[in-house]
Amino acid sequence: MEPVHSQVVMPRATRLWSRAVIAASIIVLILTIERIFEMLGNFWLLESIGFESVFWTNFGMGTKLYLLALVLYLVAALVPTFVHDLSKSGRGWLANPGVLLATVAALLMALQFESFLFGSSDVTFGKTDPVFGRDIGFFVFDLPNYWILWKLVLGAALLFTISSAAAAYVSNRDNNGGASWYASLFSTPTRVGILLTGLIAAFGVHLSRFGLVTKDNTDSAIYLGAEYVDVTGLFSTINFLRLSALAVVLGAVVAFMWLGGNRSPLMRRLVIAVIAVPLVFRAFMQVRDEFFVQPNEPVVQLPYIERHIDATREAFGLDGIEEVDYRPNVVGDPIPDAETLLASATVQNTPLWPGFTNYLERLLDPQHAERILMQDGDPKIYGPTLDRFRQNQKLRSYYNFLNVDNLRYTIDGEKKMFVSSVRELPLFEPVPWLNYWGQRYMLFTHG
Repeated sequence: MEPVHSQVVMPRATRLWSRAVIAASIIVLILTIERIFEMLGNFWLLESIGFESVFWTNFGMGTKLYLLALVLYLVAALVPTFVHDLSKSGRGWLANPGVLLATVAALLMALQFESFLFGSSDVTFGKTDPVFGRDIGFFVFDLPNYWILWKLVLGAALLFTISSAAAAYVSNRDNNGGASWYASLFSTPTRVGILLTGLIAAFGVHLSRFGLVTKDNTDSAIYLGAEYVDVTGLFSTINFLRLSALAVVLGAVVAFMWLGGNRSPLMRRLVIAVIAVPLVFRAFMQVRDEFFVQPNEPVVQLPYIERHIDATREAFGLDGIEEVDYRPNVVGDPIPDAETLLASATVQNTPLWPGFTNYLERLLDPQHAERILMQDGDPKIYGPTLDRFRQNQKLRSYYNFLNVDNLRYTIDGEKKMFVSSVRELPLFEPVPWLNYWGQRYMLFTHG
């Protein structure tokens, strides 16, 4: 008998693409149904406790965000398919994944309803930041929403650009008998998409200047927030961001004109300027910081250090603390008698047995290994009160004390310090007989 050879035929790319879109659509449908059931659960829960108005407020904002993202992404995905001369099958080949992406973007956008509800509440802090003079509420409630909307619009612009390039490619392939991805970049819709993407990206760079208020600095006396080189002088971070935004705009315009056929020497000079000018500006900023700010930082940064300290105190509620100068006793000052010292509330509340316990870190240092071995593997290094309590319960091995807390009670009009601990069953300790029966079948309910 002759051997039978089976031949595996690779399906066409269009069929693979269609199957991938169908599989992704099923996944999105499942996630959508799951989200609907979750919403129904939230509605029934809030309705049962009389807060159904909260659900409708959340649902209303989520619906607005869903429709906004859905319409924006549908326009970005479908308009290029109608602008170009496509067949019905070619239009469907591009439109189906676009509709799918629009649905996913709408679902993700709807989940941001809480952030936009806070942003629309017009809540103010009554305090302004020292850099831009805006109310602190802008940075807490409004700025995050601006970034969400920026990402949404940027994603739509990228989708429009990709969809335009794909539509141009399919149109050239079907009508001209062949095409390349490079040639599809020269179509007018694709160039418009690149221009829009650049303009939106430039707005994001310009919007990032508000991040200077909460900027995380390294190797600086200003741990958080704007410092001297960020907002002062020509070569500052805020001016660099403005210059970068302008460079992105010029870069988008140059790309639009370059792909349109304008290859003049002026375009080449603009390309070099768009790349070189921000780099040179950044280099001057670094030189200014290295040779002028850092060598004399305590003096140059003093106003910004004061801002940092004042903001930290106000955030933690420490700005109203009264400062009192402490003067220690010197030779010649009267010595208090023993009765006065013993009657002092500070002495009476001195913990003779400290209630706290300290355990070694999870990642053990080598110098602590011997201490662990000396204590039979117990990582506790300090806790005399806990040790005392445990010794009192040695005859009852099924009990143990796991922790000790400090408490204060008012006795006869005076506050006294006590220690408190709960006697528990050691459910996670390897007590031989208790581990195999009591810890498995007994439930400790009272102490």
